Amino acid sequence: MQNGKSLEERRIVVLGGSSGIGLAVAELAASKEFEVVIASSNATKIHAAIKAIGERAHGEVVDVSNERAVEDLFAGLGASITLSSPQGIACK
Repeated sequence: MQNGKSLEERRIVVLGGSSGIGLAVAELAASKEFEVVIASSNATKIHAAIKAIGERAHGEVVDVSNERAVEDLFAGLGASITLSSPQGIACK
């Protein structure tokens, strides 16, 4: 573990992380020893991203434009999470 943090403290959720800039963020985070949770509405792209990134990546199918769905995602993941939203999703 880097920087004395537990694996739970080194988890990042990338909304829209299955392609484009989001995938690049997810790949970089995994290379820095973060556990990466890729959240996207496209299961096929999530599986491809996980395959490309490797064992540090996990996926969640979620409509990232649906505030309640995103809240439910985070409730299920627990505390100590870093969020990346490279799509520029507006949060209310």
